[in-house]
Amino acid sequence: MRNSNILKIAFSLICIFMLGACINTNNKDDHTEQTSSIDENITKVNENSKTLVVYFSQTGTTERIAVHIADTLDADIFEILPKIPYTSEDINYNNPSSRTTKEQNDSSMRPEILNVIENLDDYDSIILGYPIWHGQAPKIIYTFLETYDFSDKAIIPFCTSHSSGVGSSVSNLKSVVSSSAKWVEAKRFGQDTSNLSIEKWIESLSIYEY
Repeated sequence: MRNSNILKIAFSLICIFMLGACINTNNKDDHTEQTSSIDENITKVNENSKTLVVYFSQTGTTERIAVHIADTLDADIFEILPKIPYTSEDINYNNPSSRTTKEQNDSSMRPEILNVIENLDDYDSIILGYPIWHGQAPKIIYTFLETYDFSDKAIIPFCTSHSSGVGSSVSNLKSVVSSSAKWVEAKRFGQDTSNLSIEKWIESLSIYEY
């Protein structure tokens, strides 16, 4: 009789284990189905977001600010990745033969981008972040802007630098984008900019008016 009870308990535990495995499998399948239609290059934070934070960062300064902006706004985020990554020597501004020096001195240079945005039409506002290289936006930002149609979208630029200001970087970027794009005044952030300063700038944008 005792053995019979033990067998019954063992059988019950096996059934519970098998049922749990089936439930976990179904949940995994459901999750795969839900995320399969999402642009894999965009980090989705809010399915209803109409704002996309786009940034290019080489040293991590622009990335930190872009991520904090996206977190604060509950916005989606996209990192521009160069097809040929930059090395530390590539961004040696004191070397006239370095890659970035050559690119920034060549108005026709358009470095290739590795990843693409498949659903840009889903967004009304684009917050665009970039470092200042030789007084201007990196040429890969021109590649990005010339790849997509920004007609009637709001473009909100910010740049990062150790000392240089926004300068003419935005006015030069405007020249490669549809004239119907609505540009907001650019903001420059330093390496040590606090999160509070970033949040105050975001608050000043009234972003959901665009």
